[in-house]
Amino acid sequence: MPSILPGYTPFILVVLAWGCTRTPNIDNPVNKVTIKSADLNLTVTKDSSAADGFTPNIIQFHAGPSVDSFYHTVTFSIAPNGLFSNDSTQITLPIDINGQAEAYAVSRILGTMTVTASVAGSAEVQKPVTFTFAWPTQMLITIDSTFLTPILGNWTEVTATLLRNQGSVSPGVFINFSDSTTADSLIGSAVADSSGIASIRYYIPDTGYHGAVFINGVVMTPIGPVEGTGRVQVK
Repeated sequence: MPSILPGYTPFILVVLAWGCTRTPNIDNPVNKVTIKSADLNLTVTKDSSAADGFTPNIIQFHAGPSVDSFYHTVTFSIAPNGLFSNDSTQITLPIDINGQAEAYAVSRILGTMTVTASVAGSAEVQKPVTFTFAWPTQMLITIDSTFLTPILGNWTEVTATLLRNQGSVSPGVFINFSDSTTADSLIGSAVADSSGIASIRYYIPDTGYHGAVFINGVVMTPIGPVEGTGRVQVK
């Protein structure tokens, strides 16, 4: 078979060899941009939320020209305690057309946490956020025995369960208990655990009494008392 390009074979081979060995010119301006610290800003738009694991603090990231012109995501992290909306201590969010991103953080541990926002794995900015004590908004009183015989030494367990409208109550809430047969005088105190539960033993105070006994629990919160009542019949 005759050659299609007679006399050009050496030239074609040289061109092909040059094309195979040449490194492609990939334009990646992101790697060449130095992020200015002034272009990384965090604002805590909602702070001092209750440490109930539900109510969030809100943190907003603001990006300047050296960031939002070349980078499209920001990574938030929180320490030593707290979670973002993905139930993790870290979340990566897109930077919107206004150069902003907003993260929501919750905690079951009260105190001050540090939120860090980082871009490109290195440039970062930090802000403290605070979670406050999560007080109860409701108390339920349950009594093991609904009937007691008026015999000296007889007792039943009384349990208070503390609840919030949303989320969980902080551990360590102090509860006072009283009963209706002793002019509502104090019959015991207990501290709620991490589940918002505390219990005491209720002993028959008067073997000559027959009838209903109302056992009350009360927690004094910064905005007023939270109370619950249970009933036991002595007969």
